Amino acid sequence: MIKPLFVMIIVSVALSGGCAMLPTRQGEPSAPAYQVGDRGPSGGTVIHDKGVLSDQWRYIEAAPLDLDYSMNWFFAREEALQWEHGGYEDWRLPTLEELRGMYELRETIGAFSRHGYWSASEDGVTRAWEIRFDAGQETSAYKYTYSRVRAVRAF
Repeated sequence: MIKPLFVMIIVSVALSGGCAMLPTRQGEPSAPAYQVGDRGPSGGTVIHDKGVLSDQWRYIEAAPLDLDYSMNWFFAREEALQWEHGGYEDWRLPTLEELRGMYELRETIGAFSRHGYWSASEDGVTRAWEIRFDAGQETSAYKYTYSRVRAVRAF
């Protein structure tokens, strides 16, 4: 008798995470499948799905809240890397592209201020990119300027 290599598990939307289950090898636990806009494992919002698991990640999750206060880019980068939330310690500043995704999903993610948010994307030695969440304006700001921080994590 030939055993199937994969077992397809069909699950309706899970109440706790709002996600379905991916097919897995027989005998292995199933992995959740997320869509952009779903709540991620830390309680944040999934803002990107690259479609396949590679380099040990598939999704990008935006934190559900800002770090405590505005800060310059250097401090923001370090604080994001040190931040712990939802049982996870693998947070970082978003790239400019990821920050654009957060802006597009700002109503779903919620709790954004109207001010600028730092990205990890640099514009030379003295500047980095930020997006103002009141109008979506992308600005190359001096790294010593104070802006808000919303961290992301890959999973």
